[in-house]
Amino acid sequence: MTSNTKAKTIYNIMPDFGGAYGWIIRDGDESHGVGGNHACQCGWVGDHSISETLHQAFAEWQLIFELDDSLLEDSHQSSFDWDSFHETGLKLCFQLKQELGDDVRIIYLKPYEDPNSEQNMRVEILLDGDVLELPNRNVLSIDS
Repeated sequence: MTSNTKAKTIYNIMPDFGGAYGWIIRDGDESHGVGGNHACQCGWVGDHSISETLHQAFAEWQLIFELDDSLLEDSHQSSFDWDSFHETGLKLCFQLKQELGDDVRIIYLKPYEDPNSEQNMRVEILLDGDVLELPNRNVLSIDS
């Protein structure tokens, strides 16, 4: 990266308890976790605004995760439909990327509650709809 190139804001999208679904990294340095929370069922307060329709879709998606009681128990015995859940999450991330464009990075993360979270744990959503697999968060923390 040249000195004239500004690091892109990163929006990390991952469901979590407490209504949360979005985290922001303003300096582009993804080695220090997912960033500060900026989006929950109450609203989106990221540096780049999004449509209310998209925020509501994310809030509804996150609520599916939060209301499944089986996730609070042994996640390996859960009947939660992870494939469908991730498919919806990735579609929402693509819509987010379309709204915000290439000035930002959109990264989708599987939550730890997913028993297969180590497989394709982090992917970046590109504007053309492709996904780019990224190192998982544990690897980034070790390298920093």
